Amino acid sequence: MYYVQQYGGQYIGAGTGIPSPSKQDAIPSVERLLVASAPFQQIVMTIRRIYRWENPSETAKYLVIYTILWWFNVILPGMVSRHC
Repeated sequence: MYYVQQYGGQYIGAGTGIPSPSKQDAIPSVERLLVASAPFQQIVMTIRRIYRWENPSETAKYLVIYTILWWFNVILPGMVSRHC
């Protein structure tokens, strides 16, 4: 009880309730989320480029790889070996 009152006393008391959210409170969280998701953004943009046929030769390459993996029924092991 002593430590709670000493170090957390300012947080415990007759408060008015939960503080209202503000833009200044949300911006640091959004920035951290964007920085942490940077590797996934690159993967998502690659997938987007493939399914929109922005570069037909790249899309054809992935289509051939997928077809071969599908033919031999090793799609999941092929995806796992790609990321190792």
